[in-house]
This record gives sequence, C-alpha cells and structure tokens, in this order.
Amino acid sequence: MPHNEQFNELLGESTPVVSQTQTIVPNVLPTVTNTDYHIAIVGEAPGSDEVHQRVPFVGASGRELNKYLSKVGILRDACFIGNVCQHQPSGNKIANFNWDGPEIQNGLSILSSDLSHVKPNLVWCLGGSSLHAFKEGIHSIPKKRKTKDGLTFAFPNAIGDWRGSLFLSSPDSPLPFTKCVASYHPAAAMRHFEWMPLIMFDLYFKVFPESKDPKLILPKRDLCVNLSLDELISELRKIQIEKPRLSVDIEGGPGTMTCLSLATSHFYAFIIPFTTSNGNSFWQLNDEILIWKELIKVLGDPTIPKILQNSLYDRFVLQYSYGIIVRGVVDDTMLKAWELYCELPKGLGFLASLYTNEPYWKEERIQAEQKI
Repeated sequence: MPHNEQFNELLGESTPVVSQTQTIVPNVLPTVTNTDYHIAIVGEAPGSDEVHQRVPFVGASGRELNKYLSKVGILRDACFIGNVCQHQPSGNKIANFNWDGPEIQNGLSILSSDLSHVKPNLVWCLGGSSLHAFKEGIHSIPKKRKTKDGLTFAFPNAIGDWRGSLFLSSPDSPLPFTKCVASYHPAAAMRHFEWMPLIMFDLYFKVFPESKDPKLILPKRDLCVNLSLDELISELRKIQIEKPRLSVDIEGGPGTMTCLSLATSHFYAFIIPFTTSNGNSFWQLNDEILIWKELIKVLGDPTIPKILQNSLYDRFVLQYSYGIIVRGVVDDTMLKAWELYCELPKGLGFLASLYTNEPYWKEERIQAEQKI
C-alpha cells in the first residue's frame, strides 16, 4: 500500500539501491573529548540514509537519538557512534545476514578495533544485536526464526528483559569487560511509541550517570536460599523481636505456593521453601508445622510494617489457601508505581530495571532448576 511504502521510506526501510555488501558505513569516533562522560553508542546496522551519507544514525532513528541525547545534555560529538554491522541488510533486517558471515563478523572486528582506541566508560547497546554482541560475544551464533515480518535472530537474551540492566561485557565481546547497558533501538521505538520513554529512562538514570566512571558497582545482596530448619526458626523469631520493615513475596498461587521470601533490609533476604522442584514437600511434617507457626506470628503481627508487590494477590493466596491474614501492610510497590506512571508496566522485573541497578535476574531461577 502507498501509505506503508511512504512510512518505510521515512524510517529508512526502502530497499536500498546500492549493493549492501560493498558500501561500508564507518563508525564515528568522538571529536569532543573533554567531557566527564565517555559513552560508546552501538546499534545494529545502517539504513538507506546512513548508506547515502556514510555516517551512522543520521536517518529518522538517528534524529530520534539526537533528541534523546540533547534532552539529557549529552553531546553527540562527544560519543562514539557505531554499529555491529557496517553494511545495510536487505529490508533493513539484520537477520538477512548470517551472524558468522563476513558482513557481521567484519563489522564486529572493525567495531572492536575502533572501541579499543576510544576506551569508553560505558557501552550503550541499542537493540538485540548489540546486546548479544556484548553480552554473549562475537562468536556466539544465535538461531534464526521466521516471523510475519521476515527472519529475525532468536537471541538468548531478549532486549525486553535486559533493557535497563547494567552488566560487564563478555570476554569475547568487541570490548571485553566493559560496563554496558542495553535499551530498545530508536528505530523500534518509532514503531512502538510506548518504548520511547523507556529509552529516556535508561539514558537519564543509567547511561549518563554510569558513563562517568568505568567501574561497574552493582548492589551487594545477601540472599540466603538454603537455611536449615533451626536457622529459619531463628530468623523468624528475630523478626518478631526486632520488628524491622519487612518485604514479603510469595511464589505460586492458591494451593500451589512453592516458597516465600522475606527481606529485612535492602541487602538481606532469605527464602522459606515449601515444595521441591518435583512438587513434593520440602520438609518433614513436624518441621513444616514449626515453620508455619512462626511464620503466622510474623505475617499476622500488625506492628511489623510490611511491603509487598501486588499485595492483594499475595494476601489473597495466603488467606484463601492457608488461612493467614497478613496485617501491617504499609506499602505496595505496584500501586505506587501505578500512581507515578500509570501507563508503564508494573511487573517487579520492570520496576527493578527502572528504580534499581539490579541486573535482570529472572533467568537465574530457570538456569538453577535446569541443573536440578
């Protein structure tokens, strides 16, 4: 349809006239070097405008990027600007190249050489390909899958999971052991407008402040997952005496709760397991009864202030299935987030990506269960 063709042309998605494998769009090194921030911005591949001007990020998505940078006070000329691949793929779909093919591998080699001269404090990975190159490495070949829009790479780390997360690049990345943060690509945000503010959040709260120091400092947590019966009873009784501000979270649903976690501070938490991975009871009956008795005292004490995420659900499960009335709830992080930004997602993983420096952790449990 004519309208769609015009829209594709606006985004630099019209089929390129030039040979994609011969025209190279080189990376651009910073020309302003006296700033206190040092950022490398790495995207996926050039579009038609970039091929025409032989400069990365000068098309529609590049103009969006410029707006993001200017709102935060970052000079584009002070940043390294580049791509994983320096050739334009047909249809602007990078998966039309093979990851281990010359177009991407040569681009990664050039990217590595250029970044080694710049030595940024932080690499801002825009899009899944950039995230994959720095998280998994140059030679980690992702699978491809067919979609209604054509071939795409099935990256093991989804950009939707890892956006907003800080991490160190892999030893096999274009710049090993460098602080990185991932965001949606501006071109993708032009199709999904709800992603635009997320790019701004990542830029303002993660990229800009973290780009002033090369060290990656992540929150230190003491997460106890294998406490003995005596240790658990001791922890629960300690809470009853000291009455700290307590964060409560359950895993599971009505009649299927597998564990419950309690955090007595921002750096210490412990887990009370109830079932094993195959669904059997974790404890002997008499031991589990002791745990429930102490847990009921903690959850039912109105003088122990409690914080939950979507407390209505957890409290319903605990009362409906286990007869426990949770008292003393003073905060609900989901409701607070809803009041602050009602248009944004409210999941715990998403909220952590906005308000904390805790990297994406959901995959850790899946990996742990696969080892069992």
